[in-house]
This record gives sequence, structure tokens and C-alpha cells, in this order.
Amino acid sequence: MKKIFCIFSATLSFLLLHAQYKVQFIVKEKSAIHHDSIYVTGTFNNWDSTANTKYLMHSYGANEKSITLNLPAGTLRYKFTRGTWLSVEKQNYGDEVPDRVVTITRDTTFTDSVERWRDQMFIDKWYALAAAPADTDRVKILSTLASSYAFFPDYYNLDSALYYAQTALQLQQKIVASADAKLWSQGGYSEQLFNLQEVVASLMHSLGNYPKALELRLGNLKLAEKDKDKFKIVIAIANITNDYSAMEDYQHVLSYGNMMDSILDQLNTDDPRFPEGRWASDKIISTAYYKLGRLDSALHYAIKLSKINGLTWPEGHMAFADNLLADIYSAMGKSETAFGYYRSALAKGSDFLGASSNEGIARLFQKEGRLDSALFYARRALVFYQTQKQTVQSWGENNNTYVAEISPLIAELYKDKGQMDSAYKYLKLSVTLKDSLYNTDKMRQFQTLSFNEAGRRQQLEQQNKDAKKQYSDKVRTYGLITIIVAALIFSFILYRNNKNKQRANIQLQTQKKELETTLGELKITQSQLIQSEKMASLGELTAGIAHEIQNPLNFVNNFSEVNSELIEEMKSELSAGH
Repeated sequence: MKKIFCIFSATLSFLLLHAQYKVQFIVKEKSAIHHDSIYVTGTFNNWDSTANTKYLMHSYGANEKSITLNLPAGTLRYKFTRGTWLSVEKQNYGDEVPDRVVTITRDTTFTDSVERWRDQMFIDKWYALAAAPADTDRVKILSTLASSYAFFPDYYNLDSALYYAQTALQLQQKIVASADAKLWSQGGYSEQLFNLQEVVASLMHSLGNYPKALELRLGNLKLAEKDKDKFKIVIAIANITNDYSAMEDYQHVLSYGNMMDSILDQLNTDDPRFPEGRWASDKIISTAYYKLGRLDSALHYAIKLSKINGLTWPEGHMAFADNLLADIYSAMGKSETAFGYYRSALAKGSDFLGASSNEGIARLFQKEGRLDSALFYARRALVFYQTQKQTVQSWGENNNTYVAEISPLIAELYKDKGQMDSAYKYLKLSVTLKDSLYNTDKMRQFQTLSFNEAGRRQQLEQQNKDAKKQYSDKVRTYGLITIIVAALIFSFILYRNNKNKQRANIQLQTQKKELETTLGELKITQSQLIQSEKMASLGELTAGIAHEIQNPLNFVNNFSEVNSELIEEMKSELSAGH
């Protein structure tokens, strides 16, 4: 029996594991160009990327395709293609679409959408741009084109990014100029303008035009302050610190970081934007303290980077935290700890952070006198910055800034090795790049912008102080008016109560007199009643006495009458001879 039960259980488990369910896939194309052939692929067909008719989807609805497959129970991953991985689906700006992960336990339907296709990222947008009649739609498409060209290494094209971004910005500024206050307050126009100015600022920054980037970002700060959106203000300030960091003005970086920190202290920690904002502020403050040589403060904020709200951060965030901690420990002279954090950052981070970690390791080896190892890691970082220019620029950074920073280290290492020609070469490279990045004209523009912004902030603070004073004066004035009105109302109430009291007193006096009169009458009536009662009592007493006297007499009289009657009867009987 036991054997039969085991066989039955095994059979049932086998059937459940190999159960087939009808799974319907429905996909809607949101791209401007629509296609007849769309395929579904995934773990169920070993990610077959060919134009396999078995997985060809069929027309279902407006811009929709559908296919129903018999699939086994369990976890499933899938995506959509047009027959090859070169034509796989993409997100609107060009990001990869993560695998869709589902669990099949019964007949079911999955409904999805495709924003763009990899091979038509730009053709599709151009097609949509040609068909877009409204300026607001055109701005959105131009903005998407600019971002795709600016921030994705696969598509990076600086000229195209600038063209589309500036065209979109001009069109948006035209829309904003004609927008009424009500539409502006709804946030749509402001948000689009904010994003476009940040795209152009990032492009200017990547070109090394830090003054122009700062000008645009300061404009975004004004926009955010006008909208009174504190999270947007935090983002604007974080972007501004990028330009001050590039200009190595870390005192301003620290000042803006502390400004971010104070704003975040006023915000709701449950807001999903809060953790990222707090992470950014701690990163900026820690970096500024490190660059200013205030290492204990830098370490305090760097440690916080991995512990905000107990969240698990992406590896890129953690790699940055590790790299920053390594820099700080290295500056503190704790080489072994610094080595550990640099290696941890290399294991987690991107190529860009990897280059920074390699530079840090090179400096540690230099301290130890291991010049060959130091030169190996320093050159590895330099090669990345020099050969991956587009990648660095797609992150909104200027690669020459990093080349200019690491070149003196390499020059020192060659000098220590006695290779003076190589040392001179890299020192000259650094000087040339710094002259182009930090020339007098740029420094003057940057300082002018900083001075004007400082003046604007002082004016804004003064306006806030004046507004607070006016508000305080209004509060005092309204408070005084309220007190006076309250006093008048209180006086009126007292006056009315006094009048009522006087009327009540008059009524009480009248009632008192009436009561006294009534009381006198009652006393007289009472006296009369007492006299009447006395007379009644006397009458009753006299009647009682008379009654008591009269009772014997009545007996005598009654007996006499009976006797008289008996005598008469006796006389009659005697006369009759009886």
C-alpha cells in the first residue's frame, strides 16, 4: 500500500511539474512607426532571437499584437523583438528593458507595451517629430532626442545633442513666455524648462564650459525657488556643486551641500525622493570636507552614505562610497584600510569609478615607494580618461579635467624614476589642459556668476527677512486690533450685563414690594384664620358640653314619656276590669 502511495505521489508531482497552461501575450506599440512582425522570446524558447514563425505575434487590436502559447508552470522571463537582438525593444531614452519576470500557475494573459526599438531609436523620433503638430509635443520629442544623444554612450553625439537641446529650449522658452500664470503654476512648463536647461548645462559641463553650465543651473535654482518645490531645489543645488567641484572651489561646494542638508531636514522622510536627496547631500559634503582637508568630518559623512534609512543602494552608489572612504583613509595615512576600500570599489564600480580607484591605488604605492606599481595603476587610469572620452562626456563630465588632475602624479612618478623627458611631457600636458579649462576669462566669468548669485541670495535673504518682519508687524497689528476689538466687545458685554443687572434689580425691588404686600396680607389672613379657628374650637367645645349635659335629661324625659304611656294603658286595663 505504501509503495502504491509513493508511486501515486511521484506521478502527481510529475504531472504538476509538466502541466501546460495557455499563456496569452499582448503587446502594444507606442512607437511612431508600427510594424507587422513582432516576436516574443524568453526562457521558454532559450531566448531564440530569430524570426521564428512559431513565436510570431498576430494582429489583435489598434497597434496591438497577440500570441497564445502552451507553456509549463513555473517562472518565466521574456521580451519582445522584431526578429533579431539588433531590433529588440528599448525604453524611450535608449535604456535597456529589464526582463519581464512572471510566474505561471494557471491560464493567464500578460499585457505589455513597447516604447522604442533598438534599430529605430532615432528614426522613430524623427518620424514622430515630423508628424507632431503641437509645440508642446515637439518639445518632448526634441528633449528625448537630446537626452539620447547626450547621455547614452552607444548613441553619443555632442553636436546632435546640442542642436536638439537648444532647439527644444528655445521652443520651450517661447511657450513659457506665452503661458499664463495658471498654466505655469500647474508645473508642466516649469518642469520641462528645468529639464532642458539641465541637459544643456550638462553638455556645457562636458565641454569644459563651466561658467555657462553654472549660469544655466543657477537659472534652474531660480525656477525651483519660484515653484517652491524643495525637492527640485535640492536637485538644482546638487547640479550646481558639479560646476564648483570642476573649478575646485570646494568652499562653495560645502556651502551648497550644507544648504541641501538644511532643506532636507525640513522635508518628509517618507517621500520616495528623500533617500536619494540625502545620499547626494552627504556625498557632496563629505567630498568637500575631504578636498578641504577636514578628514574627520569627511569620514563622518562618508560612513553615512551606505546607511541612509537602512536602504540597500545600487552597486554604483556603494562603489562611490567605498572609493571616497578609501581616499579619506589614504589621506589619514591608513594605507591598509584604504587598499581594502579601493579594491572593494573596483569590484563594484563602473569604469569611471574604476579609473578613480586606480588613481588612488597609484598614490598609495607612491607613498610606499613602489614606483613601478604606482605608475602601472596611474597609467591605467590615464588611458581610460584619454580613450573613453565619449563615455566620460556621456556622464556629463569633461575628461580633460581628470587627465589634467592625474598627469602631475604621472610626472612625479617619472621624475622619481629619473625619466625627466616623460616627466616634462606629462607636466606640460597638465599645464596645457588646466590653462584651457581654468583660463583667466573663464575664472572671471565664474567669479562674476558666483558674485551675482551671492548678491541674489543676499537680496533674497533680505527679502525674506523683510517679509518676515512685515509678517511679524502684521501679526502684531492684527494682534493689537484683535485685543482692541476684544476689549470693546468685553466692554460692551460688561455694559450690557450692567444694564441687565440694573433692570433685574428694579424688577427685584418691585417683586420685593409685591412680596412684602402679599406677606402683610397673608399675615392678616393668617390672624383671621387663627381667630376663626379659635372660635370654631370654642363652638365645638360648647356643643360638646351641651351635648354631654343634654344626654341625662333626654333619658329622664324619654323614661317619663314611657311611664306616662304605661300608666295610661294600665288605667285603661283597670277600667276594663283587667
